[in-house]
Amino acid sequence: MQPPPPDQPGGEHQGGEHQGGEHRGDDGSRAQRRIPLSAESANWQPQPSQAPPYQSQPSYQPQPPYQQQPPYQQQPQYQPPPSYQPPYQPQHPSQPLPLPSQQWPQPPRAPQPPPRSQPGPRDDATRYLCAAAHLNPSYADAAVKELLVEPIRSVPPSPGVDAAVVLAEAVAARTRGKLRDGALFLLAIVFVITTPIRLTLGWVLLAVLISLPRAATRQGLAARILQSKAYLVFVGLIAAAYLIFTFFYIFASLGASSLGGGLFGMPLIGMFIAVVILVILASDQLVIWSLLTERFRRSTAGSGSAGELRDIHQFSPRRFLQNLERYRTPEGGRDAAVTGVPLVVYRGYSPFVGAGTEYKPWSTALPLERLPDQPTDDESGGSKSTPTLSTSAFYERIREEMTKLVRATPLTPGRRMRELKVFEQVIVYARELVDHLDEGDAATALLDPHGAPRSGLPLEWAQHIKADPQEWARYYLCFQVETWDRDLVVSVYVNVAVDEGTLYVEWTPCLLFPIDRQYQNIDSLPTGKRTPLTQAVVEFIGLPVSMLGRIARLLTIFRPLPETRDPRRYGSLHSLREMAVDRNVHNYFQRADVERYAKILDSRFITAVSRIMREFGYSSTEFEQQVTSVVTNNVSYSGNFNAPVVVGSRISGDVSGGGTLNTGTAASKPST
Repeated sequence: MQPPPPDQPGGEHQGGEHQGGEHRGDDGSRAQRRIPLSAESANWQPQPSQAPPYQSQPSYQPQPPYQQQPPYQQQPQYQPPPSYQPPYQPQHPSQPLPLPSQQWPQPPRAPQPPPRSQPGPRDDATRYLCAAAHLNPSYADAAVKELLVEPIRSVPPSPGVDAAVVLAEAVAARTRGKLRDGALFLLAIVFVITTPIRLTLGWVLLAVLISLPRAATRQGLAARILQSKAYLVFVGLIAAAYLIFTFFYIFASLGASSLGGGLFGMPLIGMFIAVVILVILASDQLVIWSLLTERFRRSTAGSGSAGELRDIHQFSPRRFLQNLERYRTPEGGRDAAVTGVPLVVYRGYSPFVGAGTEYKPWSTALPLERLPDQPTDDESGGSKSTPTLSTSAFYERIREEMTKLVRATPLTPGRRMRELKVFEQVIVYARELVDHLDEGDAATALLDPHGAPRSGLPLEWAQHIKADPQEWARYYLCFQVETWDRDLVVSVYVNVAVDEGTLYVEWTPCLLFPIDRQYQNIDSLPTGKRTPLTQAVVEFIGLPVSMLGRIARLLTIFRPLPETRDPRRYGSLHSLREMAVDRNVHNYFQRADVERYAKILDSRFITAVSRIMREFGYSSTEFEQQVTSVVTNNVSYSGNFNAPVVVGSRISGDVSGGGTLNTGTAASKPST
């Protein structure tokens, strides 16, 4: 390699003194020590106008013990990792460069946990109803009688409930109860025959005393006395005295046969029968306790989610198990695969089966008046400047406006409004359906009088009912919100009708209260065996009083109605949830949420109807005034008006004349 020429002509070595690693020239100036040049500089020849090269000093030779460093070895060329991306080169000078974190490869990061998904709604309602089937024999009987006895009865909607699972537990509870009560009845007969009459009467008296607190339902002095601890101590002393007397009587009868036994003089057999009865009651309570604390507990609720049959179902009536298959479909029996509009056939008073009780309904009818800037049909020469307002168009626009509420915003606790369900429903009255079977419309809903009504109607027939409702068949647009882990359900049913000059609007909110508190307490039950054994002893003491009810349930057989055109065969009366709901909400927050959802839906609906009327060229002033008065439950009109207003269940207004109407009728609401 050719060394470069020195920077200055006078840079060659001059004689001088060497001090401290620096070179001092003759003139006393300091200069840094230069690096010796290689041997190639010896053959260098000066060029014109070029200074001679610098004469290097002899190369420094290291002395022992120093060792010369080995020559430099070139390292292998750097290879970028496979994940390396070349730096970004802009295609145009004006294009901005990316950030440094985008130019150069970043070191690998630790794997991040997957994002937490929003938890789905818990199936608490199904668990609680399964527990209700085993805790309350009356509920199990009512569920089986309503949903499994008639094979062609309409399946009612039951929000938040898997009907197949609940009905399977109801059948199991009823079967277990029949087997238990049958065994107890036979043993009781043997006990009465073999036990002395005085011991039998003493047991009956003790059963009456221990059953009085349960019968005291009214609040008063007698109820407070019967439910006090002093009364329980009194009953306990009587029971202890009876037990001591029983043992004394048995031992005395062994030594003196003259004391006598029962009808056949066998008191020991009667005592053995009593022990067997106690074992049966204890076993039954342990089975129920195991179901409540293991199968239906929140942490292990998945064991019964499929509604599978167990060994106890082998003793169940076959027709119940066959009808149970109708409910093994999505949405707890409501076949989601059916194309069309869901059909509900009811037989009671309220058509909104499965939705609970009505909550502050209102309706109104008012004339349609064109806006001042909108020409009428005559003025426009037959060409309408705005689209025609029809019932179907009104429903579609309402659906579009209300669907805008389906957003995950903090407007509602838990962002429940994102789970708002919007669906259609056709409701038919069973009695009138049977009366109109000879007509084409009724035959569409009930294809075969010996079969069940259809679960879904064709879209063409539903559109026909929407545009031209029948007295016995109505179309509703439904909005439903399931809150508090599906334990509290708010539903709204909307029905509208429009003709050339009148608009009718019906708004019916329904409230499905939470399941009874006694069934929800299964999540706080202890896992020990002390409680069920104590309950078995209490049931044993009160058996003579409860035996009458046990015999009645044992002899009760559910049979389907005769195959006639009886409306009770087709229409449903209650859903599984409605049979076990409480009479009120459980806390203030639930009450506040009911008001919140009702007002949010109500205000959005009123705004939507007003906007739709203006879009089609009609004035919404009259509608807004009437609805505002209805919602505030304080109707006060001055002057002439010709549109009646319905507040709650009372019609208020004067359809023909003027005057002043003042009413403060309060709509129904949960009692405090």
